[in-house]
Amino acid sequence: MLSLTVLLSTRYDDQLEFYGKCDPNKDHFVKGGKAMAGFVDDAVSELVHCALDDISAAKGYRESDLRAPNDLSAPTIPASYYVLSKSEMMQHGYRMPAVTSPGTNSQLPAGFVMTQPALGRSFPEMVAVDCEMCRTAAGLELTRVSLVDTNKTEHFIQIVSAETILVGHSLERDLAALKVIHMKVIDTALLYQHPRHGGKIKPALRMLADKWLKRSIQNGSEGHDSIEDAEAAMDLTMLKIRKGRSWCPYW
Repeated sequence: MLSLTVLLSTRYDDQLEFYGKCDPNKDHFVKGGKAMAGFVDDAVSELVHCALDDISAAKGYRESDLRAPNDLSAPTIPASYYVLSKSEMMQHGYRMPAVTSPGTNSQLPAGFVMTQPALGRSFPEMVAVDCEMCRTAAGLELTRVSLVDTNKTEHFIQIVSAETILVGHSLERDLAALKVIHMKVIDTALLYQHPRHGGKIKPALRMLADKWLKRSIQNGSEGHDSIEDAEAAMDLTMLKIRKGRSWCPYW
């Protein structure tokens, strides 16, 4: 039986999320001497220390990582596991709201808007986005936005909720073009980063699609097709989710 103990600063209590079933006597958090059952979300993964007594007996979603990568019927880690942390977003150039002083409201960069909570409305859980730009006399201008859900049904929508996971390749550029700040992002340029490069050198979407999806994209003479790129980013993300976090393909 797996015995997992996580030591977590109480400063980050509000960032905890729990997944799957667990044994309160075996899997628990220790916070100020008090144990809590559950699994820790990736948002605080860099802040915790985990001791695994018997990794071969891991259960729940972690068991899927121990199975053969080609076993796509295995339970998977939720997509939210792969969402970038706030520090990762800042490191890779995502625009963020600024807090001028403690207790004050966050300030958005000039001209930007922030996605809002769903508040009971229905939104897709995960959507891939890609933008097309056109060079004009005034510089690059946004000409087309394509959003594709997990079923790859094309959508042209103006608003997604703050809870929706946006998927894309170097998505910081698309969000900057849209002048949108969104805090739940899966970036395939980082999801498939080379372990020796640590995200400093990002793979091209075209190369990832060719290598892992066996698909040729971005071959048109009239520029990139934003729908094609959004579909490739979604398929690469779903492939990673199905294969599990231990599947770390080199490029």
